[in-house]
Amino acid sequence: MLSRIWLTAMFFMFASVSQLSVALDSPCNTSPTQGFEARSLTVTKGADAQPQNSYYQLYIPTELPSGAAPLLVIVDDGVSALSASDAVHLENVAEARKYIIAYPQGHEAWDTGDNTADVDYIRAVVADVESNHCIDKRRIYSAAYAGGGAMIARLACDAADIFAAITLPESDSVGDYEHCLDPVGAVEEGATATPLVFSLATSNSHEDEPLNAQALDFMAANPRAASVTSSGLVEFEWLLVGNPGNAADISSGFGAVDHSFLIAKYEVTNAQYAQFLNAKAVSDPLNLYNITMSAGAGGISRSGVPGSYSYSPIPGRENKPVNWVSYYDVLRFTNWMHNGQGDGDTETGAYTLEGGLAVPFNAETVQRNADARVFLPTEDEWYKSAYHNAKGLKETDYFLYPFRSDEVTNCVPPPGGENHANCARAVTDVVDKGSYPESIGPYGTLDQGGNVWEWNVGLVAGVLPVMRGGGYYIGPDSLASSWRDQWAASGEFSFAGFRVAAPATADAPATTPKPVAKSSSGGGSFSPLFLLMVSILLVFSRRSAIAR
Repeated sequence: MLSRIWLTAMFFMFASVSQLSVALDSPCNTSPTQGFEARSLTVTKGADAQPQNSYYQLYIPTELPSGAAPLLVIVDDGVSALSASDAVHLENVAEARKYIIAYPQGHEAWDTGDNTADVDYIRAVVADVESNHCIDKRRIYSAAYAGGGAMIARLACDAADIFAAITLPESDSVGDYEHCLDPVGAVEEGATATPLVFSLATSNSHEDEPLNAQALDFMAANPRAASVTSSGLVEFEWLLVGNPGNAADISSGFGAVDHSFLIAKYEVTNAQYAQFLNAKAVSDPLNLYNITMSAGAGGISRSGVPGSYSYSPIPGRENKPVNWVSYYDVLRFTNWMHNGQGDGDTETGAYTLEGGLAVPFNAETVQRNADARVFLPTEDEWYKSAYHNAKGLKETDYFLYPFRSDEVTNCVPPPGGENHANCARAVTDVVDKGSYPESIGPYGTLDQGGNVWEWNVGLVAGVLPVMRGGGYYIGPDSLASSWRDQWAASGEFSFAGFRVAAPATADAPATTPKPVAKSSSGGGSFSPLFLLMVSILLVFSRRSAIAR
């Protein structure tokens, strides 16, 4: 009898210890709170003012993502309380999107002058949420209710290190900080544009519905992402290309796309491709590396011998677009991304490549697989992201050049201005990604004209994939929508690079594995506390048997 009581007690102790182990293994703090919660903060309003109490409303949905959750910060005029209708709307958004939502509330209208106290307060709100909940720092967003536009614009200037994307009603005044939202872009419903720091979605929201589905989709499609993370994972900054069902450009017949999708803001860089090589080319039987990458306009060096090759971006060339890559190299890179990087397969995933050779057996019939999570854009997808003016669906809704212009692009050294690019040997070399920050595509892309030509999926005569966008060595006419070029799929050139695309799902392609706490039941590794409890149980059981 005594042994049964002891075993029961040990069981409950073990269960408690297991729960503690889960908490200790979690990547960040969590709180069991669900629904609305009022939280207080002590803030200082002005350099000489005394600290004062403030508060914000927080909503935690009943079901959170398995990993870190996105955070949405709502900014209104600073004085109005959270109304019943607002509360219901935010609750619905949080539950549907699995967002944690914070609603900062000041004591007076937001100070959008020189004083940074209100910016510091909103920073403190974000920090407080992060200290109590598991927040995905790549997906912290802000949205303006009517009257909050000026403060949102202020955050775009002074808190760009926190927020990955913002939305605001087009009718909202943004005060003296409009320059931080440039380019504001088109005002028609469904239009999007990406400013230099924040992604901005224009919206026809009203006071009773400040967040519409289009605005939320835009935020979800634009997480903040570094080129290569500290853990060595390649990530991309994604932009949403919406307006599905648009007509083809009447002048060329290209650009019609029946679905929304994501496009990378920048071309794939030397640093990103070097990560791929280090993961998949220690012997390099597929010829993923071209020795010419180590010289001239290239940017990656190789050391070692087959079986132990290692690769490094050349110092100063890390953020230049990778070149000397074949069409098949590019497809293998997207397969690797699709399969989670690391040891991910290069021959299956977004595309199925047969034969295990540098040129696959099915080279002339390779097609994108239906479940592709990262892929090379088709010619129509690439064309749309570069030339479609994002205002509508008509066959006339296209620009002639990829920087929202019908004027010939100017070929000048960076940084240039609007509709400027690295072409006609203005630099005689490739330049870093984003070197022309004012030359922005209709959906927010940079460098989609000049620098390097970009591979597209679109075989001509079965063997010649398409390249578009022009390069650093050729004149501005090559950037025009009327210019397309075709090259051998196995060819590798100093002027050829690529950018990637992805499905327009609410969750951008996962390049960072979601953290999973170790479970107390089945799977995972055993914690030291668990092993200690098992040892105690075994010892006690043995002593009980001897006593009997």
